[in-house]
Amino acid sequence: MLLGLVSLNSKNWLFLPRNISSLFETGEFLVKPYKVVWKSIATELCCAVQGAFKHELLTNTIVIPDHKLVIIPFEDSVEAHYVCGCLNSSPARFVASTYIVSTQISTHILEYIKVPKFSESNPLHLQIAEISEQCHEQTSNRNIEQVLNLEADLDRCASKLWKLTDKELKAIQDALINSQKSKNSKPKIVDED
Repeated sequence: MLLGLVSLNSKNWLFLPRNISSLFETGEFLVKPYKVVWKSIATELCCAVQGAFKHELLTNTIVIPDHKLVIIPFEDSVEAHYVCGCLNSSPARFVASTYIVSTQISTHILEYIKVPKFSESNPLHLQIAEISEQCHEQTSNRNIEQVLNLEADLDRCASKLWKLTDKELKAIQDALINSQKSKNSKPKIVDED
């Protein structure tokens, strides 16, 4: 608790408790209409696009993410979905899994995962953005089977983006599956008696 100095008169001072709230790491980026976000404390990279909060009684609502989320700000939803799609692809998640601390993921991943600059005139970029938007919609509808199909499409697009062969993409997908299995498996305790 912080104490505030209050003057009662010219000779007497009184210390009163004050509640102080602080907001750090602020800037223009917080009020951009779209943000690609991911948990800073997580075991794997999983991104989402955060847009305006829609409510019948509220207008022009920009969401400011929690401090536990890493954000990349955008003015345009299509570009945000393009970046989100790239980062959610198996090739990007594989690269992230090879060097991140298993419980912390910061923006430094963008130094290792080179997402090509978005271009509205590039059909592959637009296709990745569209698939990301569809993944968000189907996830909201809890349509897991459709999400899995879309993720397979996303991986095929990402492999074109980063010029991976089908064999390389399959090896990456298998490595991620095996990594997930090893994370989920519990060691067996053998009773030697």
